[in-house]
Amino acid sequence: MKKYFLLFFSFLIVTNCQSPSLSLQEEDLQKIPESIPSAPFLIKPEKEKTEVTPKSISTLVGLSEFKSLNLPGNQFSPHLSADDRLMTYASSQRNTHPHQEVYIYDFTTEKEKRWSFQGGKAFQPQFHPHHPKLLYSSTNIEVVSNPALYIDLLKETESKKQKSLDLPASEIVMRDLNTKAFQQMTQSGGYDGEASFIKNGRRILFTSVRKTKKNMETQVFSVDLRGRQLKKVTSLEGYNGQARITSDGKRMVHVQKKTKDSFSALVFSSPPGKKYKTLPLPKGLHFSPTWDVSERWIFFSSQLVPNSETTIYVVHESGNCLYQVDSGYALHPQINAAGDKLFYTRWNGKHWTLGWREFSLPQTCVIESP
Repeated sequence: MKKYFLLFFSFLIVTNCQSPSLSLQEEDLQKIPESIPSAPFLIKPEKEKTEVTPKSISTLVGLSEFKSLNLPGNQFSPHLSADDRLMTYASSQRNTHPHQEVYIYDFTTEKEKRWSFQGGKAFQPQFHPHHPKLLYSSTNIEVVSNPALYIDLLKETESKKQKSLDLPASEIVMRDLNTKAFQQMTQSGGYDGEASFIKNGRRILFTSVRKTKKNMETQVFSVDLRGRQLKKVTSLEGYNGQARITSDGKRMVHVQKKTKDSFSALVFSSPPGKKYKTLPLPKGLHFSPTWDVSERWIFFSSQLVPNSETTIYVVHESGNCLYQVDSGYALHPQINAAGDKLFYTRWNGKHWTLGWREFSLPQTCVIESP
């Protein structure tokens, strides 16, 4: 049976200015997941003659059982507040409404609250590290605020037969959790997403499809908290996104998929966007990287073995000491601030459900010689 894997989230580009769909259809979610909502490019792994390299993959020891929060519908892309009291995430296919919206769960009260009401799809939420602000992407803003720009961009992309990425039009917004004030951070006329706060919360890092002098590029950019002072961070071929920078701002990991490849790679750079190094992992569909609290280990989702489950792994920043964390379909790892719990989305046979496991990492990693 052929399996089509969508890394980071499923997508649909439309040409009549209707909001593109970012969530899987209900009938798809009732099956073993043939489509995984995880990244913005379509891959058919059964056609890629990939062989796993001899690098050993061990199972991470000291893991507790997965504890589901038993929330309704499907949940994706969790992120914890700095005090571990709150968790934000995207959720879809609920009885009250099928569209994907952003929620916040309070671990103290064990209650959740919906925070996005855009009429489109909201996804990839992130808390500010110090202030009560919430960052996320929305598809509806782009279509409503600037439909002409979106149509022009789409036509130009189609005219150049750009086949590498068909990303949905979306913009990044920021909400104040106290005043509920709403601020649009980007207005590019295309896709802006996968955002996170950097520079101690003073800037925003994100993935964007933008027009250059020669063609359309998908690169990592950053802006300040007013949506100004745009800076390009990466300059590599193909899709470059899902970047995460360490708290000291000196090291970055991001996902790259070259246009002609049917696999993706984790790329390390220090300083960010300079001196690139592709981590020496087995070929696979790597996505959703995140640093642990020591900022020396990288958790990520991947399909390392062809036609196997897409699950979660952890690797040292050197690319050595690779461990498997889960054995089933699992996505979007996120570490709590205390550094002792791994939150992620897991397939339970019917839905994508959020939960966590206690874990501990090895104290050392012996770096292998080249």
